[in-house]
Amino acid sequence: VSTQSTGDVVLQPLEVRLDEHAEKIITIKLLEKKANGSYQTPVGYHKQDLLQKSSSFLPLDIKLSSPGQIYLRGYGFDAQWKGEMRIMGTITDPQLMGEIILTRGKFDLLGKPLKLIEGRITYSPEPKNDPLLSIVGTRDMGEITATMRIEGYASDPKITFSSSSALPQEEILARLLFGRGIESMSVTQSLLLANALSAFKGKNNLNFSDKIRSAFGLDVLEFKERKSAEGEDFQSATQQVSVGKQLSDKVYLSIDQSVSGDRGTTATVQFDVTPSLKIEADAGGDKNTGVGFAWVKKY
Repeated sequence: VSTQSTGDVVLQPLEVRLDEHAEKIITIKLLEKKANGSYQTPVGYHKQDLLQKSSSFLPLDIKLSSPGQIYLRGYGFDAQWKGEMRIMGTITDPQLMGEIILTRGKFDLLGKPLKLIEGRITYSPEPKNDPLLSIVGTRDMGEITATMRIEGYASDPKITFSSSSALPQEEILARLLFGRGIESMSVTQSLLLANALSAFKGKNNLNFSDKIRSAFGLDVLEFKERKSAEGEDFQSATQQVSVGKQLSDKVYLSIDQSVSGDRGTTATVQFDVTPSLKIEADAGGDKNTGVGFAWVKKY
């Protein structure tokens, strides 16, 4: 008698966290300690093991569909997708087939959001469970519009940058991160840029943010913008580099540095008195030194 698991499943909603996937599933053998101190396999374990092995060959043919409520988050992505997929193969060796298409979303490039305008993730028979990516994001920077493309298989994607006016990739990335060209960058900014370029070209480059932070031994690394009162366009924003480090279980240090240097450096120390009470001390920059208290209540 042939048995197959089939069905149609409508996903609404489904959230996929890219940065929380399990790298490896470990099987633990269960042993029972006897009165004499010896260890034996529990009664009934063999029957359960045989049952699991017999069901592992159960063929699958399940159709998955979503009208637009697949949420892909992590590694800088926050996007909504739609499409249809099929789960083939067996329970222990499943295979995904099909395609999902971008509905809307954004990509966070170390604190700088890019609007996703195109996106396709396609699963084919070969290579197995290694989808083909085609994702495009853009950011308007006043004089130019930068475009980021993520293409290739998920196991080894290629990330490239282009712009409305022909510029080298390192120049585009410098303007994206620091709001200025390579010729006017400081030594520290040049070092950050070199690490960013290296991370984009490396293996598992979708996780480039963690790679750059790890290279500098930081817990937080962001590139921020502070809007001026003169307007909301790109040129009126002050570019900042923000770094943070957890010094101990209760002490966290963050430093904000203006890229242009006109606002100086601001250091903030946060001390957790209790899980709910925090003390923050600020010094430097364009504001006076001060101490504040914060009460946090989680519901």
